[in-house]
Amino acid sequence: MKALARRHGALALLVLLVVAGALIAQGAAAEGPRGIALSSADSDAQGALALASWLQEIGYRVSRDGVRNAQVAFVLEPVRAYDLEEARGLLAWVEAGGTLVYVPSRLDLPRMFIEPGRADHLQQALGLQVKTGQYVDEAEGWEAFFKQPYGRRFQVRTFRRLESSDNAWLPIITSPGTSGAIALTRQMGAGRIYATSAESLLDNAGIGQWDNRSFVLNILARQGGQNVGFEQDHHSLIGRPQLIDVARSSPWGWGVAYAALVTFLFLLWGGRRFGPVLAPDRPPARGTGEYATAFAGLLQRARAAGWAQTEYARIFRTRLARRLGASPDVPAERLAGLYGERYRRDPGLIADPLQALEGRPLGERALLSQVRQLEMALADPSAKG
Repeated sequence: MKALARRHGALALLVLLVVAGALIAQGAAAEGPRGIALSSADSDAQGALALASWLQEIGYRVSRDGVRNAQVAFVLEPVRAYDLEEARGLLAWVEAGGTLVYVPSRLDLPRMFIEPGRADHLQQALGLQVKTGQYVDEAEGWEAFFKQPYGRRFQVRTFRRLESSDNAWLPIITSPGTSGAIALTRQMGAGRIYATSAESLLDNAGIGQWDNRSFVLNILARQGGQNVGFEQDHHSLIGRPQLIDVARSSPWGWGVAYAALVTFLFLLWGGRRFGPVLAPDRPPARGTGEYATAFAGLLQRARAAGWAQTEYARIFRTRLARRLGASPDVPAERLAGLYGERYRRDPGLIADPLQALEGRPLGERALLSQVRQLEMALADPSAKG
């Protein structure tokens, strides 16, 4: 019953995991494919196509080749981390007078799987740390900064904050009662950098909410240039994709991993190989007396008393001849005489039972009596050689 219950319990767990996986997959499919966050070519809610289109409508020249010929550059949640040379080149452009609008990458699970252990040198060079804290839906802007045009209330919808130990960074959007800032700015050489942790200030779903447009307009008003560039190269991986990388970032890869996990849990729950070893019960070892008793019972059932009588006669004759130094072929009277002469015992103790064993067939009781008599004669201390 326990084994049956265990097997049914493992089967129930397997069914539950399969159903849960199907529900998750159905929910993901209902949402539809998700684009790259804050990509200027993406019309998804988290994309930034609305920002690029709006800037073109109000008279700015928008390109998607980064800082080339641009006075303002947007580097928004790069998928591929900046290496050291790329970070140095971008910061040199800022020091020469460029304006950088920067949203650090999310340190989420997909990013950790795509580029495990890869450091973003741009974020490190800027001395920014992204911290997770209390969810904030609304934040306030610094009045001295948001004047062209005026902006006060911003919809940020974020758990993330920006922190830095460098006093050169000034907070321009904050949430009262929480640590860290939603948006910061600092001077670098002849240029300036703006950093924010809130996607909603720039994405398709949030750019038109509350005073969010004021964030971009105040940045552009302080720069004065008309050329705006979006960095798109870091929104895609460079190099030939590996199978493991594609699997980590694709639905079918996660499906295979989920199936492997379900199978392992099923084996772990229902398989005995992961539990203690079940040693078979071993009966106690048999004594030599049991073998003798079993053999005697076999002879009795086979009615082989005659065979046993012949064997006993041969065995006793051989023992006597060896002890007395005589041939085993001499008559029983001669063996008995030699026995009596050497040990000064009655020869009849040997002659009578030995002749009885070598004579006509005996019954079981008579056979045992003659064997016992011979054993006692040979076991007598005075008869030992």
